[in-house]
Amino acid sequence: MREPLKETVYSLDVQTLGLRGVLHLHVPSFENDATESTAFADSRSPRHKQASGFGPRNEVETAYANTVIARNSGIFAPPVKSACPIFWKILRNQSVQLFSVAPDSISEDTSGAAYSVCIHFPADVLDHGITFAHNAHTSETSLFVLTTARVLYSITLPADAFMRTAENWPRSWCRISRPASFVVRSPMALTCSNEQNLYVAWQEGGFVRLVYDEQVDGYVDNVHFSHNGYLSSLKQLLSLQALRSDYVPPNRVLCLRCSATHNVLFVLTADMNLRVYSTITNALLKTLPIVCDNAPKAYFHAFLALDTVSNNFLAIYCPYVAWGAILLLRIETNADNHFLGLSPLTPSPIQAPIPDDKAFVPWIVTGLCVHTNSRDSLVITTAWKSNLSCLIQCADVKLGHKVKVSWRPVANSLDAADDDFFDIPSSMASGDVSEIWLQRIFFQKALSSSALEVALLIYTGQNSAADLNNPTLSFDDMGRQELGAKIVHAVVGNVQLEAEQQAMNYDYDGYRERLYNEWDRFYKLVLFMDNYGKEVYDIVYLPGISALAAAHANKIGLLGLALLPDSICAGVENTNTSVTAAEPIIKLSLLLHDALSDSALSESRFALRELTQQEMTYSVGDSIWTFYDKYLSQSLSTEMTYALVDTMLSMKDPVNTISRLIRTIKSGDFERSDGTPSFLTSLLISRSLLDSFHAVNTIVESLLFLLFVAASQESKELQSTLVGCDNLCLELLTDWSVINFYIDASRLLMEPTAEESADSTIMADTSADKIDSLKTRCTTAFEFFVSLINTDFYCNCEKPETDLYSVLIQVCYRQLFCSSRRHILVIELMSQLLLQGQASLSRQLIGWLKTSAVEMYLKGHTYLNCLEPDKAVASFRRAFIPVDELADFSSAFFVDYQDLAALYPQEPLACYYLHISMCLMNAACFRHAVTFCELAISSLTESNKAMETDIYYRMFKSACAAGLFKTAYMAIMQVPSRQLPREFLAELLSSMADAGCVDQILNFPMPGLQKTFDDILQAKALNTVDVTLRPSWYHVLFAWRMNQGNMRGAAAILFERLVRFQSQMIVSQRSQYAQLLEDYLVVLNILRTLPKNDAWFLASRVDSARNKCVVPQRLVTLEDVEKGYSKALQSLATLVSSQSDNVQVDEQVPAGLTS
Repeated sequence: MREPLKETVYSLDVQTLGLRGVLHLHVPSFENDATESTAFADSRSPRHKQASGFGPRNEVETAYANTVIARNSGIFAPPVKSACPIFWKILRNQSVQLFSVAPDSISEDTSGAAYSVCIHFPADVLDHGITFAHNAHTSETSLFVLTTARVLYSITLPADAFMRTAENWPRSWCRISRPASFVVRSPMALTCSNEQNLYVAWQEGGFVRLVYDEQVDGYVDNVHFSHNGYLSSLKQLLSLQALRSDYVPPNRVLCLRCSATHNVLFVLTADMNLRVYSTITNALLKTLPIVCDNAPKAYFHAFLALDTVSNNFLAIYCPYVAWGAILLLRIETNADNHFLGLSPLTPSPIQAPIPDDKAFVPWIVTGLCVHTNSRDSLVITTAWKSNLSCLIQCADVKLGHKVKVSWRPVANSLDAADDDFFDIPSSMASGDVSEIWLQRIFFQKALSSSALEVALLIYTGQNSAADLNNPTLSFDDMGRQELGAKIVHAVVGNVQLEAEQQAMNYDYDGYRERLYNEWDRFYKLVLFMDNYGKEVYDIVYLPGISALAAAHANKIGLLGLALLPDSICAGVENTNTSVTAAEPIIKLSLLLHDALSDSALSESRFALRELTQQEMTYSVGDSIWTFYDKYLSQSLSTEMTYALVDTMLSMKDPVNTISRLIRTIKSGDFERSDGTPSFLTSLLISRSLLDSFHAVNTIVESLLFLLFVAASQESKELQSTLVGCDNLCLELLTDWSVINFYIDASRLLMEPTAEESADSTIMADTSADKIDSLKTRCTTAFEFFVSLINTDFYCNCEKPETDLYSVLIQVCYRQLFCSSRRHILVIELMSQLLLQGQASLSRQLIGWLKTSAVEMYLKGHTYLNCLEPDKAVASFRRAFIPVDELADFSSAFFVDYQDLAALYPQEPLACYYLHISMCLMNAACFRHAVTFCELAISSLTESNKAMETDIYYRMFKSACAAGLFKTAYMAIMQVPSRQLPREFLAELLSSMADAGCVDQILNFPMPGLQKTFDDILQAKALNTVDVTLRPSWYHVLFAWRMNQGNMRGAAAILFERLVRFQSQMIVSQRSQYAQLLEDYLVVLNILRTLPKNDAWFLASRVDSARNKCVVPQRLVTLEDVEKGYSKALQSLATLVSSQSDNVQVDEQVPAGLTS
């Protein structure tokens, strides 16, 4: 049995692709080029309308369908591998939107698309009126568009079109043409051989070749092709049949395809003739009639697909039978690659298997693709749609003497969301219910942000919240974090907590059930809105990146084999011998897994997580029995347990069988086809890996439960067959924890961060810039992990010439899950999250880290970045990392520690504590930083002046910032170097002044540093501008000198202060005289305590204009101070006397009044 293909679907919107926005362009005006937009018809079936449960279409839903959902879409794959494929969709609001489809996440040439381009036209674009041409010399892409106003637009897209803003767009980006034939005929389809030659098909039949004319700077008619003579055409037009509204002329063109390799044009007409024209001579080279039995007369769908890999095969879908069939043709050429003819590969057309409901639902083909898979094999891909769903099928065609065709379905990831439900365990809180639903809504990549926003608007009744008539209306403006918060607020706010009847308690169980139902209602609305973009319009093989892509209405799907075949999970036939031998055990374990309810599984998984995160305090056997007794025995019936035991007894050596199976899964050596890279290769790989991890998780979980049940039974015969079960359980537990770490990471949304993070300076390797740009393109933490691995492989390893996806996905799978270094990889991935400022994500994943030194170190940094310093300190104390253990790590997260350890290799423990103190300082945890500095000092084993200076410097800085001035003073006194204390003292003074603790400086004796400290205080005093401000450095220096016994110096500094104060004081204020006289008295008292011959000092002169002390100094004696004091006293007396006279004058009684 061949494995079915997987279609990984991604939504095409700004939020999903990580773009900056949409670039809106409007084409220049042209005469009579405008028509009214066709209204969007409600094409939903009655069953579909009823299934939605939300009534008729409202304004928001209509606007969403017109501005987001495509009327037609496709993918242009340039023939040059280095060129960027383009996803295009024709919208109902008279616009065409373009998206870059390139593996730019690992490309060396481009930094990724920044915008999607939306081009607005004055009229509706024809469904088949769009085509592309690529110029390999200029790297430009030409877009040709036909509108219902019969106007042809030629738009030039530069190589960096998706990186440009509107201001940088070239001026001559659009040419407008209306050839003469457009006046009398109605164009309906368009194709091109290059940017100079276009082919336009008419609704009336036939087609025309247009060529570019430089004189008119537009396209003009060149050659008309009719297939019929004039009289024959006139006869058809005059017949009664031509009067019918659904009349199709026999010469109407159904499909046009150009082959640049062979210089031919393939034309399929309504009379079911395939004609081949030369694009050089315009001559008809061959006509091939296609036999059609039971063909519909009024309408039918026909498709023509050209193999873009070898250009040697052609596939035609035609109504050969009731549901149509596919005709495969080989293009015969000569040695010069000139066309010779067409030859069928099969004697009869290939019929595709129709779904089971073909008798009730009409299926219509919407896309056809054929490409060469190898020298002797082809792959045919068809897309079908009905009024309820869509379907993709693939056929492998084995070429040879007898062509063999084998069909296989494609599993669409969109279908998995329809049956998404879960049980509510009795212990689950209401917040957990909302969290689970939110994860299920946001972590399905197929659900678009625009569908979520529209569903929220409809759910909350905001039908007119936006300007619905705006042609540039967007439904994905909100980030996912903001959108998630609004959804939770809307859904939870719609459910009320009610009190129980005849009781004082609240009905919490009923509230959880109502909340679950409300989330289920909103989820169904989201799925309904997202189903608008489900329809497949085209399937294209992208040879440049080996991708088979499906163009949906608002999504793009990538087809390829899963990394882990589903047959392993289903236990069906497999070619691998290890898997085949383990089939009975797989089926038995899955049977046990299915027997457990959702609530029992949730509780069991939580218990498994505790087993993997904590050290086992009991033996493995006791832990297994405890787990079985608590979580499994109550969920399994006695009959089920007996059946499991009997089946295990019938197996031969089940432990070794399981071990071989796990080794096979870890090897990843399964049969797979060619690789399928995507437009964002890392995102596709992450999705494929997640599918595989979910499958492996189911197997490992089931096998664990099976071993737990078997090992807990009292049957001695069974126990004899389970030798080595304990070690196998430990291995499976480790595998389970690693897988669930990645699954949890896939549920965590990357948070928006500043463009320059605090740790970006240490990312100096060659891949750092790409890592920094990747975080904006990745939606979840797991996608970021996969992008890191791909970037590292692409930048540092030899690039494979072909099949890049296959190589990358094997590299990722083996590194993430199979490698013996996977625990190292988990640590490095967690460290990269911290480097990118995603501490909250790391905090949510911290439970998967164990108790090794490096993991405790990461825990400490995570807590530190999440503002939990106490937990961080507790982790750091248990996390001493010898620098030798970091040799296996390449993350830039450990660079600072490694550099410091290289600087002081003789003191590893002190070096670690010093590094932690630096980290705590950067996080403003200064008191804890002081503690680790003290630990670093106590850990020194020998004298090392350089390291001691470094430690004391950190200690001093942290103590000053924490207000621990005594500790800072002690650090100053312990510094071995005498060059640093002056800087330390100045900073200590500033810190104490800022904290208002300058007076504490007098408690520090500072032996050997008195002169230095005095100079620092004097410099601060002399540089003071206003001597009245606090702190007054003059008074601090005065107190310091008095405390040191320097009486003359104290008098000198206080005298300088009063002289400066006197020069700037206001004469009329008596309070200032009081302060001045007080300072004079202090100076006089100091000088009078000295001997008469020693009652003097040197004081700096004061520049009254600048209020500053200047040199040279002057000698001041006791007599000079006394004179100054007397003069100030007289000035005060004069001021008091004058103020008293003024008061008396004011108190006199005016003349003419009696007292």
